[in-house]
Amino acid sequence: MAFEPQRFIHAANIRLDVPVSVQTSETLTDELRFAFEDATLHAFEGVIEASVRHDVDFLLLSGNVFVEADRSLRARLTLLSGVKKL
Repeated sequence: MAFEPQRFIHAANIRLDVPVSVQTSETLTDELRFAFEDATLHAFEGVIEASVRHDVDFLLLSGNVFVEADRSLRARLTLLSGVKKL
């Protein structure tokens, strides 16, 4: 029996739609604040694009994909959109 390797991407604790918390010496403009708020969504889109580009066999998501208590519609829609692209 021949062994067929599998290619996959593993992403953990994505926490979709949870704003990134960083300390910056820059003035927090609206543009920068929006970038921090949307960072996890953009990062997840990058994971999906990489999965498609590299033709992986599967994407392993572990940890907190989103925070259930937040009840974020954006998180759920982003996850659904990503799964559909795969």
